[in-house]
Amino acid sequence: MADAKVRAIPWMQKIESYNGHHNGDFLGWHNGQTLLYNSSEKKNFGSTTTGHKLENIEWWADDTSLAGSWTTSNLFGSSGVASELRNGKKHNTCFFIGTQTTTSSFYNNIYTYPMSSKSSMVRNAIGFSCQNTCRGSYSDGGGNAQAWLEKVGLFYAHPDTGKRHIYMANNKVSGNHNLNLKYPNNNDYYYCYRLSSSNITTVKDQKLVLMGMGFQFVHDYKSAPHTSMCSLKNLRIIAGDGTGLVSTANRLLICGSNLTTFQEFKDNSPRAIAYT
Repeated sequence: MADAKVRAIPWMQKIESYNGHHNGDFLGWHNGQTLLYNSSEKKNFGSTTTGHKLENIEWWADDTSLAGSWTTSNLFGSSGVASELRNGKKHNTCFFIGTQTTTSSFYNNIYTYPMSSKSSMVRNAIGFSCQNTCRGSYSDGGGNAQAWLEKVGLFYAHPDTGKRHIYMANNKVSGNHNLNLKYPNNNDYYYCYRLSSSNITTVKDQKLVLMGMGFQFVHDYKSAPHTSMCSLKNLRIIAGDGTGLVSTANRLLICGSNLTTFQEFKDNSPRAIAYT
């Protein structure tokens, strides 16, 4: 079987342990499952003076990560992805994954996905959970010369018009670490975040479909240049239509292939659930 097969997302289920990302606690997921088009991201696109505004949300990146190119299969799997710098002053990096993120027009404030855009087109995506660590940083025992994930956004398309919507996953559901927080040591951590209550309602009522994600990192520093690094792996998408997330799913949301085009989705064409 290829690593792009898609089955289901646990409905209204949150992740409540580090091992819950990969040992079957988060029902429906399996190794290799990805919901987003498996393309390289547009990374480190920002400016120290203006940044980039997408759907009126500011994203900042002013240096280039030393880590290799991200793919959705690595982010959703055990290989993981990382943001890494050797820096003597504070910097930000950004990584965007999913369809169209390598096109220049994607970085306009207002954007409409073309018919060729690919995704599983999953509805009711309302958050994420992932494993993370600052291991590899100079200060991975606690201290300033380390990196951490500052914020995460989910990118959606309107099912009729293709207009992009971006909502931030900034409400913590569970986890032993927080977004935008330094690490006390080089241990393995996890966090699970959802959209705001009002944004969850918008995603549900407008039937928005998931197209991509954005990740912004902070790289802090000491007086001399040192390596700062943050790694993410085994990312999981949280799906539901409300805020009452539970420990065990009561149903599964079946998803299509992550190679489905927006045109096929709009035409209601036959869609693969899994393929080889």
